[in-house]
Amino acid sequence: MADVASFPVQNRQLARSIDGVHTDVLVSAFADRILVVATQYRKIGSLFSSTPSTVPTTTHFLLGSSTTIQSGGHLLYASHISQTIAAMNPSEKRPVLLGIALKDLGDDNLARKRVFEQLMEMIKECRVW
Repeated sequence: MADVASFPVQNRQLARSIDGVHTDVLVSAFADRILVVATQYRKIGSLFSSTPSTVPTTTHFLLGSSTTIQSGGHLLYASHISQTIAAMNPSEKRPVLLGIALKDLGDDNLARKRVFEQLMEMIKECRVW
């Protein structure tokens, strides 16, 4: 894991193979928001915004492919990441921007669960909040 502590943005990144697919996570702490990029395509993909909260969060789709949102559960990722940040640091109020580009796993729910759990672990390891 690389830790680059350059003012004013704190960055952490991690690369790992998830189910045989190279996966990159980058988390950056800006003064006004947290940026999380999770990709298996080496691009930002669809972009979402949500606010950390331990109760149901409000998540907004900002740009990208709407078909990926439906099939990939990306709204779930965005909400869960914000809830995880709030649980790990209840005083964190910065909005979270999530860029996500993951391989489509079709109807394989077990594979989806594995990818979700491993990706969440990677994001927690890149904690900047």
